[in-house]
Amino acid sequence: MLASGCAPGEFTIVSSMPVRLLITPEPQRLVATCAALELPLLVVHDPPPAATPFVPPPGVTAVEIFEAAPYLRPLMRPGSIIDVFYNETNAAEPYERHMRYHGIASAKLLVRKVAAMAYALRRARRDTAVIWADADVELLRPPDAAF
Repeated sequence: MLASGCAPGEFTIVSSMPVRLLITPEPQRLVATCAALELPLLVVHDPPPAATPFVPPPGVTAVEIFEAAPYLRPLMRPGSIIDVFYNETNAAEPYERHMRYHGIASAKLLVRKVAAMAYALRRARRDTAVIWADADVELLRPPDAAF
C-alpha cells in the first residue's frame, strides 16, 4: 500500500508547466519519462498562444490553468494583490533575482502549482494518490509500495 492507503497503480502524477514545454518536438523530461513508463500524467498549463493549435502529447491529460482554476485570473493581472504585496513590502526574490528584473513575481508561479494540485485532488477518486512532480523530474520507475 502507498502511504495514502492506495494500492500501487492508483495514482496520478500532476505537474504545471508552460505550454511551450508540451509542444516542443523534443519531449520534456517529465512528459517523456511518464510516456516511457506508461504513467498517468495530468499537466496544468498556461494558455497556448492565440494562433497555436495545441494537442497534448500522447498519454498526457492537459488542462489550461484558467479552466482548472478560473479564480487565478485576477491574481495574474498587473496590480493584483500579489503585486500589491511585493510593492508594499519591497519584497525581493532572493534566489530568483532575474525574475523580478523581468517583472515576474515567483508568487504568481507558485500559486499555479497549488491550484494545479487542488484541481487534481478535486477530480481524483478518493482512492487515488495524487503525486506532484516538477516539470524537470525524470522518473526512473513507477511508484511502488515502498514509495
